[in-house]
Amino acid sequence: MIARQVDGADVVVDRDPDPVGAALLDHLATVPVMHLHELDVPALLQPRSRAEVARRGDPLVLPARIPESREGVWTVRLETWRPLHPGRLRDNLEAIGGRPGRSRGVFWLPTRPDLVCRWEGAGGQLSLGAHTTWREAGRRPCTTLLVTGVEDEEVEVVAAFEASLLTDSELAAGLESWIGREDGYDPWLGARHDAA
Repeated sequence: MIARQVDGADVVVDRDPDPVGAALLDHLATVPVMHLHELDVPALLQPRSRAEVARRGDPLVLPARIPESREGVWTVRLETWRPLHPGRLRDNLEAIGGRPGRSRGVFWLPTRPDLVCRWEGAGGQLSLGAHTTWREAGRRPCTTLLVTGVEDEEVEVVAAFEASLLTDSELAAGLESWIGREDGYDPWLGARHDAA
């Protein structure tokens, strides 16, 4: 998908931007967009460090800047320290990331509290997978997703995300209450190995 290529590219060159295309590039590119008529060839030839390239592909490192909405293109950052409820998340997967547009980042589930779960969506296709552990990442569990769309669906995306969060009463029961519970995510995240 082109959206995935744009946010991982070393250089993005836009030959003849229409207003919507230019807005999409502004929302998706993680490097400055060059226009063909102002192409900076020396900048194209600058070597990129391995660390810089790896950082662009790391779902734990999302762009801090969110461009202003324009031409119907919007991006929303969905962030929380709360885990996502496995069942309600499954019910809301399509509303959050199974639509045309781009979504990416990480999330966590109470059934897999040590696992950084990767989220990659583009063009109506969504991929979930295991990335690393929170301990190896040196972070506390959290969910951070960037969702970019071109239709008036931002409110629906935010509502679906919020509906997927553990409630206060579910949190009060403690994460221990989730140990050993089936969550239905083995096909995407692999089999769990809960402590007995």
